[in-house]
Parts: sequence; C-alpha cells; structure tokens
Amino acid sequence: MNEKLKPCPLCGGKAIEHWYENGNYQIGCNNGEGLGCNIRGPVRSSREKAIYVWNTRPNEAGVLLKKAKKFLSLLQSCVKRL
Repeated sequence: MNEKLKPCPLCGGKAIEHWYENGNYQIGCNNGEGLGCNIRGPVRSSREKAIYVWNTRPNEAGVLLKKAKKFLSLLQSCVKRL
C-alpha cells in the first residue's frame, strides 16, 4: 500500500510517518520543517492502519453517510414505483 498522506487537519502542514521499534506506526504533523502543530494520530499496529486513521476525517464520513442515505431514499422510491 502506497497511499498518499493527507495534510494535517488542523494546520494544513505536511504529514510524516513515525515507525517505532516495537512495530507500531503513527502519523503526525511536521509542516515541512518541523514547525507544524505537532499533532499526532493514534498509534496503530500497522502502517496501513495508521494511514487510514490519519486520512479519515469526520466531516468526510458525514458527507458519505448523507450521500448513502440520499441514494437509499431514491432507490426506495424507485422500488415503490415498480
């Protein structure tokens, strides 16, 4: 998996990966030259999980849920017409 990291949700800075000797991963803000807000995502057991958590933003999940509900509503109205 070579997924691109989204910028920091707070300051827009560059995200960097942190790997720990115990095998855990974490994504955090660096803002290019170590001048970022230094926020860090939760520690996860794999790089993929750490990236997924960092890249998942609550407002995006809400938008997807609204779209899914709208689609379901349209689908239900089409089925009623059959």
